[in-house]
This record gives sequence, structure tokens and C-alpha cells, in this order.
Amino acid sequence: MTTSITDIADLARILNEQPEWRDAVRSILLSQALIDLPQQIAESTQAANRRLDALEAGPSRLETALAAFMESTNRRLDAVEAGQTRLETALAEFMESTNRRLDAVESGQVELQAGQTRLETTLAEFMVATNRRLDALEAGQVELQAGQTRLETALAEFMEATNRRLDALEAGQARLETALAEFMESTNRRLDALEAGQARHDADIAEVKAGIAELRTDLGRLEQRVSRLEGTVGWLVGAELERSVHANIISIASRQLGLNRARILQSKIVARGPDLQDIIDDAEEQGVITADQGRHLELSDIIISGRRKSDRQHCYVVAEVSAGIRDADITRARDRAQTLAAAQQLPVIPMVVGASISHQQRSLADSAGVSVVIALSLAQDTEDDPPADE
Repeated sequence: MTTSITDIADLARILNEQPEWRDAVRSILLSQALIDLPQQIAESTQAANRRLDALEAGPSRLETALAAFMESTNRRLDAVEAGQTRLETALAEFMESTNRRLDAVESGQVELQAGQTRLETTLAEFMVATNRRLDALEAGQVELQAGQTRLETALAEFMEATNRRLDALEAGQARLETALAEFMESTNRRLDALEAGQARHDADIAEVKAGIAELRTDLGRLEQRVSRLEGTVGWLVGAELERSVHANIISIASRQLGLNRARILQSKIVARGPDLQDIIDDAEEQGVITADQGRHLELSDIIISGRRKSDRQHCYVVAEVSAGIRDADITRARDRAQTLAAAQQLPVIPMVVGASISHQQRSLADSAGVSVVIALSLAQDTEDDPPADE
């Protein structure tokens, strides 16, 4: 038959239903000495009763001695309990301090608490056993009428044995306090070592942070130098590009824009001629363009004049040169071409020349009516004369 035990009530019920189980459970839970104790007490009681029947006088001395012994025992037990209370208080304070310093010692605290629990359990069992024995003596003292001398001797022996046990308990208490002090001292040393290691670790981290800060500073200086170098390289590329465009602008105008009789009126290499200056000045005087528009037109990278091959119409070209063609280059070429067209009342072709252009900017140039020439093909255009880019 399978029996299910889920709580203490089930266990109690089963023990009541199965009396044969009680001895087995008692042998598991109690030591042999505790199992034999009721029989020993019963035998001692029977012997005492037989011996007490022979007693005739002397209960007062026994009561006095027993009361003195009980008072002494209670005082010593109170001292033990007071020591236990102080030990528990010191242990709680130490556990709280240790928890603040390092959670890692929790396992040690659990072990210490388990030892404390075992000590309290042992002490409680001893107190219960002593109280049972004292209760038995108190219950039987009203019947003590004989054998006073022998009982006093037995009581003295019991007191001596109890004192020995109390002495052993006090010695164990002292050893426990010593072990606890040694454990606290060892734990403090280990915590001090951990704190020292943490301090060294923090110092190492500070040195690493300082090195990172110096590295960032060096990187900042390097970035500044690279930025200046990029500016210098950009300026050199732009200057070389302007010289290349100036050298090939007549060929570009002829083959890609369909112009002949082209001549340069202004560039970064050729100074602005008097004819172009007169056109700008006259337009400003007549109010056709504003002074700001005139100054803006004078900043054009290249301005050329020529005649369209298709209808022999005289026209102009306003070109902006940049290594990387941007939206601003397209807008400037368009605005300056519009200003020159208003000043001359003749067709003006806006154009941008560069080394590269994105698809988005090419779409912007197409919608603004601005011609695009990629400068990387200038050398090939001069030799092979391919079709116009725009």
C-alpha cells in the first residue's frame, strides 16, 4: 500500500493508524540515548519510590538544597542565555557590516547562521531535558520522606554532572566566540585585500583613461593636419583643373557646345577684357542689372564668346569650374548666365566643368538648363574628338 504524506497532519494521522511505525520514526528522529531515557527514568523513579518509602525525615534540607541548586542552575543558565544574546547581537552587527562591504561573504554568513541554529537547537534540547528532569524531581519531592542521605548524595552527583555539562557548554561558548572573532578578523583581512586590489584596479583604469585622452588629443591634431592637407590638395587640384579647362575651353566650346570663333573674355588665367567690362558697366548704368549682379558676374570662373554653328547666332558661355560639381556651382552658373543674357540681350549658355558629378546634381543641372562637362575626359576629347557630353 502506497501512503502519501503532504504535511504534518498526514504524518500524525498515519502514525495513529500505524502504531508499528512510531518506533521506526522514533529511532530515526531520536538518538538511542533519548529512546532509552523514558525507560531509565521509569526505572530510576521506581527505585526512588522504593527508597523514598524508607525515608522518614529531612525534606526541609532537601528542599533547601534543591532550591539553592535550582537557583544556581537558573543563574548559570541566565548567564549562558545572556552570553548567547550578546553573541547573537554581535553576530547580527557583524553580518550587517560584512553585507555592506562584500556580498560575496553571504555564503560564509549562511554557514555561521546554520552553526548558530545548531547551537540554539542543542541548547534548547538540553534545557528541555533539564527541565523535564527538574520537573520530575519537583513532582516527587512531596513524597520524599526517607533516604535523605542517599538522595542528597545522588543529588550532589547530579549537580556535579550538571556543573560539568554547564562547564562544557560554557567552554564551547568561549570556543565559538573565539572562532567567530578569528573568522571576523580573517574576513576583514580579505576585505582589506579586496579593497586594496580595487584601488589598484581604479588606478589602472585612470591611467588607461588618461592614455585614451592623450590618444584623442593626438587624433584631433592628426585630423586637423589631414584637414589642412586636404584643403591644400583640393586647392592644387582646383588650380590644375582650371589650367586644364582654360587650355581646352576653345575645343570644348567647339565640339561640345557647337560654337566657332570662340575667344576667352575672362578666366582665372586671363584677365577680364575691356569689352566684357564695358558690357557690365553699361548694363549697370542703364539699370538692366544691379551692381550686386554685376559683381557676381565678374566672379565667374570663365566667360567666352562665340558663334553657334547651327544658326551663326552670336552668343556667350558662362562656366563654373570645380573638382566636385555641387548644387551651388550649378546655381551660380545659371544665375550668372541669366545676368549676362539680361545685360547683352543675347543667348548665354551656362556650363559647369568638374572632375565628378552625382546623379542627383546632374538631374538638377538638366532641369536648370546647365551644360555639364567632366574634366577627366579632356585629354581624350582633344585626341579622339568624341561626341559632346551635353
